[in-house]
Amino acid sequence: MTTTRHIEVVRILPDDIDRVWAALSTSDGMRGWWWRHWNGVRIRFEAGVDADYAIAAPEQGIELTGRFTRVAHPEHLDFTWCWRDADGAEPEEQVEITLAAHGGDDGDGVERTELRVRHGGPWSDDEPGARNRQGWEFTLDQLVAMLEGR
Repeated sequence: MTTTRHIEVVRILPDDIDRVWAALSTSDGMRGWWWRHWNGVRIRFEAGVDADYAIAAPEQGIELTGRFTRVAHPEHLDFTWCWRDADGAEPEEQVEITLAAHGGDDGDGVERTELRVRHGGPWSDDEPGARNRQGWEFTLDQLVAMLEGR
């Protein structure tokens, strides 16, 4: 039986909430980290309620499309998620991203932001959630690297 299931990934990011928001909500920001390990990635990602977005990695045969459903600068970014690859299109899923300032600078001069990703879909078992968790963890590692200047 197919039911709506969710995964959640939480990261403490090494930058202030406004810089993290810019990295998550604009094409220019996303280009610095989303699938940056692949060549030829195309990103159209400008957060606005009811705006469409598209991220494609043509050499890998992957396309991600959707529509923004909630945009509340700088704390909430929600959107639909439609993954397409050589196996076809998967059912529409929902992603909710929440940002919150995370304390001070821990004495190292670096402000921090808590990022929480909640990704859900009509999954009949735990495999899609596990696959999405792995993808988010890898991709968010790239965001951390960009924010750290690596």
